[in-house]
Amino acid sequence: MKKLILLALSSIPVWAWGQTSFHIKGNFKDSGTTGTVYLMYQKQGRNNVDSLPVTAGKFEFSGQVTELQPALLTFKAKNTSGLAQKEQPDERRIFLNEEKLTIVIKDSIKTAALKGSSVNQEMVRYEQFMARPDAALNALDLSYQKASAAQRKDSAFRAAMEEKRSIALKAQEMLQRKYIKQNPDSYFSLLSLYDIAGSEIDPVQVAPLFDLLSARQKNSKHGKLLSENIAAARTIMIGATAPDFIQNNTDNQPVKLSSFRGKYLLLDFWASWCRPCRAENPNLVKAYAQFKDKNFSILGVSVDAEKDREKWLAAIEKDGLSWTQVIAPSSEKGNAGKLYSIKSIPSNFLIDPQGKIIAKNLRGKELEKVLADLIGKI
Repeated sequence: MKKLILLALSSIPVWAWGQTSFHIKGNFKDSGTTGTVYLMYQKQGRNNVDSLPVTAGKFEFSGQVTELQPALLTFKAKNTSGLAQKEQPDERRIFLNEEKLTIVIKDSIKTAALKGSSVNQEMVRYEQFMARPDAALNALDLSYQKASAAQRKDSAFRAAMEEKRSIALKAQEMLQRKYIKQNPDSYFSLLSLYDIAGSEIDPVQVAPLFDLLSARQKNSKHGKLLSENIAAARTIMIGATAPDFIQNNTDNQPVKLSSFRGKYLLLDFWASWCRPCRAENPNLVKAYAQFKDKNFSILGVSVDAEKDREKWLAAIEKDGLSWTQVIAPSSEKGNAGKLYSIKSIPSNFLIDPQGKIIAKNLRGKELEKVLADLIGKI
């Protein structure tokens, strides 16, 4: 359940809106337990941390949250060193809503029993369902943390870790798909679907799973949001006509995407501050030099802020980007980045002479190979 980790708390779907009261009681079996319990959750759009001392083996939290709010409960024993806590945090994912939650701790918060809250008991069932791939991913994370600096630099070690992680992620997604099919009205089916969808939605894969959800989940606030995101993804999927837009170039003159019709065009989203983008630019320079006289061009779209215009212009000059460049600040309403659902950069789309998207996110030699296959013999 990676989406429930605190570090990703801001990206977790909140399943309903409006304010509700929550109440948590915690009881340690050992009444002599001492330490501090931390409750981390979102409050008014920001990560919030409440803390309470454990008194006579008990603690009790209450407050107001958006209904069905994900949270993380962490216990730090009085005699626990900071290093030990960092390496092996005693924490428990929970949900906060109007249902009273009682937590009974025998050995640790992590293995505590959750009582009195149906949504948290449903979460436990979901965790049990997903236990095997989640355990594999956690073990891989721990193995990497324990690896020496030399091991982390070793290409064979990294490749082996990546292969194992890929296998575990595939197993995780397979189970998530199964859970969605078996539990269409579950909050955690919608959560799973957000996880499967990721930042770049493939509507071919995600839409059929969304159709399986119950009307209650589809019509929830974030069910509707996911539906909108799927619809937006359809407009930029391979085979779709590339959405047209107008953005200003380096001379503050408007440039229209459709003005490039008749050529193969690489629509490249980047920014002056983006190191991976800058690292990829030499490959684009090479591809442009090789194919610019063969019915190919590039349109660079910067997501730099308007205040960083000079940095953008300097990066263009320094990297030798001789093709058309436009700027589309993320703060600008209806900009190209939003139109193409850009969540991360570098990101690109290869568009054919008829304006159809035929490939995405081509990098390095892969870009050169695709262009050679398409237009290399012209």
